[in-house]
Amino acid sequence: MCNGNINVFSVLDGGDVWADVNTLFVDASLDRVGIGTSGPSATLDVNGDAEINGIIECGMTTDTYDKIRVYPSSNYTIGMKSAQTFGFLNDWATTFTMNADADRGWLWRDGNDTDSDGAMSLTTDGRLFVKGIARVGPGTVGGGGILDVLGPGGVQGNLVISRTVDDGVLIRFRRDGTTQGTIEVAGSTVSYNAFTGSHYAWTNQKLKTGMLVTMTGDNKRLEGDDKGEILYGIRPSTEPNDSKILGAYLAKDNQDPSDPDQYQLVMAAGNGEMWIVDNGKNINIGDYLISSHIEGHAMKDAGEYAISYIVARAAEPVDWKHVDKSINNVKHAKISVLFESFIVNHQLYEVTEELNRVKSEINELKRVIAELVKEQALAEK
Repeated sequence: MCNGNINVFSVLDGGDVWADVNTLFVDASLDRVGIGTSGPSATLDVNGDAEINGIIECGMTTDTYDKIRVYPSSNYTIGMKSAQTFGFLNDWATTFTMNADADRGWLWRDGNDTDSDGAMSLTTDGRLFVKGIARVGPGTVGGGGILDVLGPGGVQGNLVISRTVDDGVLIRFRRDGTTQGTIEVAGSTVSYNAFTGSHYAWTNQKLKTGMLVTMTGDNKRLEGDDKGEILYGIRPSTEPNDSKILGAYLAKDNQDPSDPDQYQLVMAAGNGEMWIVDNGKNINIGDYLISSHIEGHAMKDAGEYAISYIVARAAEPVDWKHVDKSINNVKHAKISVLFESFIVNHQLYEVTEELNRVKSEINELKRVIAELVKEQALAEK
C-alpha cells in the first residue's frame, strides 16, 4: 500500500511486515515485533516511550528472576522466583496482599547473590535483612558499621546487641568522628567507658564546664510532669566547704533556649573535669577536694575544718608554681577528678590520733614496769 510516492505499509518476502519505515516491523522468521525499530531483539521491542492504559501482566514458566528488565543487563531487573509470591503496585504505593511469611516479599540482589541472601530483602512478616551496610538518612556516608544511621532514631521494645565470638565493644559513642565512650563486654562483665554520671538541673545563670555548683532547693520536674525526673535548682558555689554541692557543671541539653523544658547536666559520678584554686597546697593524685570561696571552684582539703565535705578526688597533679592562669588574683586550673561524696571528720581523726599516742605511751610504760619488776626479782635472789 502506498500514499502517493511514499510506501506506508508493505508485506515483504518471507512474511515480514513493514509500516512507515521504523514505525512498525514484524519479523515473521523470529516471531518478533518492533516498534520504532526494524531490527527487534525481543518478542516485543519498543524503541521510544510507551504509554499504556490498562494492565501489564508479566509471567514466565521458567525459574527466573526477570519479569521487567529496566536496563540491558541481568543485574538491573524487577522480578521474582517462581516459588515466591510478590505484591503489586496500587494507589501510588507498593502494596503486599499476602500472608505474613519469612520467604515472601521484596528481594534486592545482584549477580553475586544467591537466591536466599539477596543484598537486601523485605519480607511480608516485617523483617528487613541487609547483607552489607545499611545507610539510613540523607547524606549518610560510611561510618564503618553494618548499620549507619544519620539522624534521630527510636526503638520501642527490647534492643538486643550481642557479640557471639569474643569480648569487645558492644556500642561505640563518637562525636565528630572521635570516640568518646564505649559499652563493652568482657566475659560476664559489662563495662561502661569512660563513665560520667550526671544529674538533671536547671539555672538561669551562665555556667562553664567544670564549675562547681551547689543546690538551691528550688527544684522542678522534667517536662513539667509531676512524675518526671527531678531538676535540681543550682548556682555556682561560693561557700568554702559547702555541704550542698551537687557536682561539676557539664553542659545544657541541645534544645531551644526558650524551651521551658530545657535542662542542664551536672557531673556527679565517675570521672569528669573540675576547676580548682590554689590554697597554698600543691595537688597530688588522690587528694580530697572541697569547695572554696572562689565562685565555682574547689580546693584541696587541708584539714582546717572539723568536718570536711568531700566532693571529689584529684586524678591529676598540680604544682602551682607552674600555673600562670588566675581568677580574682588566685591561681586556678581545670583538672580531671574522680567524683566522691562523703565527709571526713578531722576532729574525730585528731582525737583518734591522740588516743593512739596515749596507748603507745601506756604500752611503753608497761614495758618499763615489767623490766623493773624483773630486775627487782633478780636482786632479791
